[in-house]
Amino acid sequence: MARINIPRSEYGILAELANIPEAAFSELVSGLQELEPMIKQLDFSSLLAQKTKTLKPADLKALLRTLFSLYGIMDARDKSAQEVADDLRETIQREKPDNFPSEKTEIFCGRIQKLLSVGGFVAVAAKAANVMGEQDRIFLSARVLSDIRPVFTNQPDSVSGAVVTHSLNIHYHQEGEHKDFYVGMAAQDLQALKKAIERAEKKSATLKSLVNKLEIRYFEAE
Repeated sequence: MARINIPRSEYGILAELANIPEAAFSELVSGLQELEPMIKQLDFSSLLAQKTKTLKPADLKALLRTLFSLYGIMDARDKSAQEVADDLRETIQREKPDNFPSEKTEIFCGRIQKLLSVGGFVAVAAKAANVMGEQDRIFLSARVLSDIRPVFTNQPDSVSGAVVTHSLNIHYHQEGEHKDFYVGMAAQDLQALKKAIERAEKKSATLKSLVNKLEIRYFEAE
């Protein structure tokens, strides 16, 4: 068996899975199986919430993110659901995390095995999410900060002119951290960026049409 690297913060989500009542877990598994033919979005937590009335959408979103990661590990290491569950058991027993109930280890591993055995398009969605995430930096948000900058000449008590400047702020995720990148822009740069985005949108529509013609599942990424 091989250990799986589990961030300390992730154990809280694993503990929630181990602690939910058996009836709620059965709802979760049944919900995933029922949704399997309808999955068209990488984030289908809102749809799943309609099938699992006892679990909150935010909790389901975090759980799906963890489940997708485990599907990725199972795929990358060419392991079965049972083998991944065994690896998790070994990791938990060695790490002994404070925020995970050790007495629930067997229950947790059994539940992970069941969730990883759902397969079908749940596994395909997980693969798609992992493919999208295989980037050094993952975009989170963006905004443009605009301001007027005065121009002074030899007389600091008199403004001789002014320019409008823009700063593009990209907020992104890298190596487990949220980071920011800033780049200065002029008015014509905004137009160039706008054209590049419009062109990318057209290419996206063309590629989506191609995928539909091939009659394979297209996943909307949020």
